[in-house]
Amino acid sequence: MKSGPQFSTLFQKFSFGFSLFMIIFCGGLIVTYIAELLVHENKHPVSSQVGLMFFLAGLIVVCLRIVRIHLSDSKAVRELKEEQSILNRARQRKRPLTITETALDCQMRISDTKKAFERLSLTGVCQIDVTEEGELCYIFPSFESDSRKITLDESPISIKKEQPELS
Repeated sequence: MKSGPQFSTLFQKFSFGFSLFMIIFCGGLIVTYIAELLVHENKHPVSSQVGLMFFLAGLIVVCLRIVRIHLSDSKAVRELKEEQSILNRARQRKRPLTITETALDCQMRISDTKKAFERLSLTGVCQIDVTEEGELCYIFPSFESDSRKITLDESPISIKKEQPELS
């Protein structure tokens, strides 16, 4: 049953390549028709050339949408792989991770690592802390042992408690 995913991947690559080819081919034909109209060397009636240009422009729009969808899908898959790599590293380490060590361990760019950590912290998967050296570190409470769970008392954020005024 591996033929299903393989066929899907092959079809996506084919449709992406075919769409790029069609964009270039249709664009070339439109430029050719415009040049023929400007030079007045019309091999076909002007109305049919204008109609063909509109048809080809429509094909370009459809192909551009296919390419854009493919690029956004590949970006989402890349981001998911980055997040999975960081989560696997956090499960192995069972301690806070910094951006630089994670980028080295997961073989990612520092900017991509930072963005992946930001996505994970926004979804509540990890918490942000600051080391004594002032470097951001990310804590994954679900992967830490019970003795290292963060409580409000250990949190780097101090919470001011309002005390009643004495009169």
